[in-house]
Amino acid sequence: KALEQQAFKQLETVNTITGKAVERYFDTLHNELAVLAEAEASREALREFTAGLATLRADDKVDDAGLAAARRELEACYTVEFSTEYDRRAGAAKDMRPLAEALDDDAAYAQYLYIRTNPNPIGSKNLLDAADDGSAYSKAHARWHPFFRSLQKKYGIADVFLVDAIQGRVVYSAFKEIDFAASLRTGPLAQSRLAAAVQQAAAAGRRGAVTFGRFQRYLPSCDEPAAFIVAPIHDGRTCVGALAFQLPLDQIDRIVGETTGMGQTGETYAVGSDREFRSNSRFAAAMGAKTTIINGKFKGD
Repeated sequence: KALEQQAFKQLETVNTITGKAVERYFDTLHNELAVLAEAEASREALREFTAGLATLRADDKVDDAGLAAARRELEACYTVEFSTEYDRRAGAAKDMRPLAEALDDDAAYAQYLYIRTNPNPIGSKNLLDAADDGSAYSKAHARWHPFFRSLQKKYGIADVFLVDAIQGRVVYSAFKEIDFAASLRTGPLAQSRLAAAVQQAAAAGRRGAVTFGRFQRYLPSCDEPAAFIVAPIHDGRTCVGALAFQLPLDQIDRIVGETTGMGQTGETYAVGSDREFRSNSRFAAAMGAKTTIINGKFKGD
């Protein structure tokens, strides 16, 4: 009986320590995001990216024939590179062409420039500082991308986004997945949790408001689970956009799934009110799953 009580006490201690570590981590991310959204650098970067994206095709003198050619090449990128990556990560085939077709002309050309002609492979598109086209957008990208890329690495977050409030467009992302330049109001991403969190942040009507986009299968990340935190960017009293972080699942797993004192079979995991996992089980591979996060096959006790 004494050994049993000691074992339960040890589990309770580990649970308390892990819970406090999770709270500290999210409090830190919350504060970092809120402070950054208030910084003049974020307002200026948002302003330059938004204006630059609006004039990108004009700056590059892209006519109808040039746009059509860029769209064809981008669609080829979707149907080959992105389809292959989706198959590898999701374990299923998906026709990606409709996603490319859903892009408006500004988004299609921006993706052509920063994804299709980007010499880095998928997963490393963030290594490009700027396209060599001389546009206002690329000048802004050369100025601000190293800063946001460094921030993404130092904070250990999965991605960083700047979203324009007027059009609801992702005018900047660090990793250049297929959400880059896309609309969060129309098309495939309109029903995403990122879009909902951005809308909530903008509607909050106050500085420092941070909203949470709950876990969801996120198409630009090959339908892997994703979650976001979003803060509004204000110019005076006007909300001009939003800054968003995509949460790093591997970092959350490390904090929540700390195994010290858990022996060979013990584990700590996070669950939502629906009892579905919000962190990966340490035994996911043994259970034949790539992830247990929002996986309906697995429920927390």
